[in-house]
Amino acid sequence: EKYTKLDSGENFLISAVKLSEADDVAMIFQSGFGKHILETSDEWFMDGTFATVPEQFGQLYIVMGLQHDKLFPGLHLILDLT
Repeated sequence: EKYTKLDSGENFLISAVKLSEADDVAMIFQSGFGKHILETSDEWFMDGTFATVPEQFGQLYIVMGLQHDKLFPGLHLILDLT
C-alpha cells in the first residue's frame, strides 16, 4: 500500500498483474514525469537487477529514456516471484 502513491499523492503503482497460480506478480510503477520521459524519448534503454531488490521481490527492471544525452528512469517493473 505504501508504494502505490508518491509523496505528492500522485498514483505510482499503475498495474499489478498475477503471472501464475503460484501467486507470482508483476508490478509496474510510473509517475507522470516518467511517462513524459518515455513519450518524448527517441531511444529507450532497459536494465535489470536482482541485487538491489527487497528480499520479498525477485527482480527489478528499469526502462529509461534518453533526454539531452542523459538517461532518466521512466518506468519500473518489479517481479514478485515468491
